[in-house]
Amino acid sequence: VQPNIRLLWTPPETQYSFWTAISRVVRTPSQVSHHIFSDLPISDENNPFYPMPFTLRLTGNNDVISESTLVYELGIRHQLNDTFSWDATAFFNDYDDLIIPTENVVPDLPNQRIFLVREFFNGMSAKSFGTELSFNWQTTDWWKLHLNYSWLKMNVDLYDNMNSSYESVETES
Repeated sequence: VQPNIRLLWTPPETQYSFWTAISRVVRTPSQVSHHIFSDLPISDENNPFYPMPFTLRLTGNNDVISESTLVYELGIRHQLNDTFSWDATAFFNDYDDLIIPTENVVPDLPNQRIFLVREFFNGMSAKSFGTELSFNWQTTDWWKLHLNYSWLKMNVDLYDNMNSSYESVETES
């Protein structure tokens, strides 16, 4: 179940609308992430361990659970006239149990080969927030212009049991 609540209010005798929303989003792991087992040999020209054979091993993980996100949104729209409107939105997203790959190099010395084992885990959480601005202008019956701007900041944290580094990411577009 992915419930959401949305409210819209347009005050009488104005050209403004205000809205807010709270949503829960769930992404269920695929059957591949649970049950895959595949050995993919790496060609000699791409093998950093040549002449020893090198294989990428993909393995599933039955312990992977669904990712979940709580989304909070707040916005305003102004319909200036029949041909021009603008929107402004602010949002905050809270992500839990994000699925990430881990990789380990495993030598198989008795058989003289090396495996790069990739397995998936719920190993990360994140928070993001940002704003979006949108301008819409219907210049003629056959031509409509859209101008959009988005700003996003995301902070990503690995769970304590993950042997990797984490970083904060900030992007603008």
